[in-house]
Amino acid sequence: MDRDPVCGYTGIIGDECPNCGRLEGDVQFDRIRRITGYLVGTLDRFNDAKKAEERDRIKHFNASEQMEQL
Repeated sequence: MDRDPVCGYTGIIGDECPNCGRLEGDVQFDRIRRITGYLVGTLDRFNDAKKAEERDRIKHFNASEQMEQL
């Protein structure tokens, strides 16, 4: 689940907010992900091993490709 703090859109956001068209820049999108069994918005508190585990995962969802198909 993602959220654009500028326009308030909540849903899946790829590189661009589908509501307002804003690209992620200085103001980051809030992103909540299920990583290693936990819902997290940031990896700041993960140790190096957990960060590596997330980085090495295969990403199965590409929002940009999904939006192109619409």
